[in-house]
Amino acid sequence: MPVGRLAYFGVWEDAVFIGTVIYSNGVARNLAMWAGVDRFECSELVRVALNTHRTPVTRIIAITLKLLHKTSPKLRVVVSYADINAGHHGGIYQGGGWTYTGLASMGAKGVLIDGVVRNRRGFTGTRKHKFTAKATLVDLPPKHRYIKAFNALDAARVLAWAKPYPKRDSCAESVAGCTLDVQSRGDGSIPISAL
Repeated sequence: MPVGRLAYFGVWEDAVFIGTVIYSNGVARNLAMWAGVDRFECSELVRVALNTHRTPVTRIIAITLKLLHKTSPKLRVVVSYADINAGHHGGIYQGGGWTYTGLASMGAKGVLIDGVVRNRRGFTGTRKHKFTAKATLVDLPPKHRYIKAFNALDAARVLAWAKPYPKRDSCAESVAGCTLDVQSRGDGSIPISAL
């Protein structure tokens, strides 16, 4: 996977570092082309990693979006995904007024090991297991896609693709009858196991 340009934003409360929000130009070349936005005019929110904090995550993201647009004024939209496979439905994006545009067009592959579905990148990166009867590839559902536009014209374009927000209980809790390796339902301070 090629390394793209990243924008890191550190987050502090009371002069104590509590985490980071990271934006990237994304892996998908057509990240928002379906909405009429060139790939050089959009960014992807790729990670929100926070320790224990008081400030709502939606406010933290809103502040970083303002800073991102100030430093990159030609950006038109930001795309982010809520991973059904990790038990997420996109509540932080819903709270921030992002537009939900449905499921991404493709699902990913996971690795089933001892009845637990794990992230494929974490599996292949560690090479602890070989693809055996205990470790097999499985299809995972696609992710929820959210978009935040920086101007009224793009907001109107994206709104044409809007769908009702998914509810928390609509998240997949299993794939092919197996347990998912789900991040704890905490505040994001515990990384997903593949990280």
